[in-house]
Amino acid sequence: MPSSPASRQKPPAGISARFPRGKEGEMNSGFRSQCVPSYRLLTEEQIKELHLATLEVLETIGVRVMCDEGVELLRSAGCRVRDGNIVQIPPWLVEECIRSAPPRITIYNRKGEEAMLLEGRKIYFGMGTDLTMTYDLYTGELRPSVLQDVRNMARVADACEHIDFLASMALPHDVPTNAMYVECVKAQMENSTKPIFFTAGGREDLEYILRMAEAVAGGPEALRAKPFIIHYSEPTPPLTHSYGAVRKLFLCAERGIPICYPPGLILGASGPVTLAGGIVQANAEALSGVVLHQLRAKGAPIISGIAAVPMDMSTSTFCYGAPEFRLT
Repeated sequence: MPSSPASRQKPPAGISARFPRGKEGEMNSGFRSQCVPSYRLLTEEQIKELHLATLEVLETIGVRVMCDEGVELLRSAGCRVRDGNIVQIPPWLVEECIRSAPPRITIYNRKGEEAMLLEGRKIYFGMGTDLTMTYDLYTGELRPSVLQDVRNMARVADACEHIDFLASMALPHDVPTNAMYVECVKAQMENSTKPIFFTAGGREDLEYILRMAEAVAGGPEALRAKPFIIHYSEPTPPLTHSYGAVRKLFLCAERGIPICYPPGLILGASGPVTLAGGIVQANAEALSGVVLHQLRAKGAPIISGIAAVPMDMSTSTFCYGAPEFRLT
């Protein structure tokens, strides 16, 4: 026999605050954001130790900068240059450039609406870049990627609520090599309004892509005010900034376009085999990139971080899915 409303037990105090309900019988969808797990790997003291070791590497060993313009910019800022292009960066300059980089970056969609606020521990999910092979949707065959794959992926991602940003996922083989990156971004702009995380072969490619984005946004200043693109580039381990990487870093700084500039270090190959050693080297590469970027345009948006992935010593395979990768 069903109980009367008066006889039903009330929930324990506080239960409604922890489990807010919408309509009768429905759990509030906002609960999802209240249950994000976290794991703290390092103590504050250990983080400080790694940072101080990074500063020591930059000051005593330095980084190789393969662009004369970059070398002279660092020299004029107070860095010591030896052997033509090895630059030793003093700790005070590193700290100054860290402080001048913006603590948060707002990314918009193609319609000018706020899409992602990059700060603190906020996490957003998106796609990867530059796969040369794709499994065909209809035959299941693994084949070289084509431009239609980029279009299809953009449409699928655009329809997926929990995909926050796009990336090309594929490098198409059916377009000229010198137009590959430009065509990928164009295909994404035409098939989605979500933010685009993109790569470029060099400064020339990047210039064309920025012009396209400016045309979509309504001009250079409109794109600077509400960027819907993020460029991805990398230094080259061990401790090197290539000519092309520096030129792209500078162009993004000058135009106010967010750039993500993490090293892709391989533990035991292009860096130390230990996780701590790899973190120190990769952090030195990342922070020297921040220094170059901020000296070019103080306050310009840059996303810094590292990737340290182990190599399988028995096969020389790059272990992209290794747990160590997720720890860095």
